[in-house]
Amino acid sequence: MLTFGQQIRSSLWLVTYYLMTLIASYLGPFGGIGIIPHPYDFMIVCIVALVVYYWGAKSGAPRANVHSPKQFEFVSDMTEYPART
Repeated sequence: MLTFGQQIRSSLWLVTYYLMTLIASYLGPFGGIGIIPHPYDFMIVCIVALVVYYWGAKSGAPRANVHSPKQFEFVSDMTEYPART
């Protein structure tokens, strides 16, 4: 089970991504104030997205610490459910 602090640290990447996306949208030319011109705003968003992606992948909780209440069984066929007429 993860502590509250571990849960916060594991999710900071998402909050950062949302904030950076808001800032880039505000500074960009599409509905923003236009400080960053078109090709550069796209490049900035791509770079931020890659950095945040790797940060999120590294800050994830170890599988052993994640509590899963039940393992769900995959139903491979629907023969037990009658078709509606």
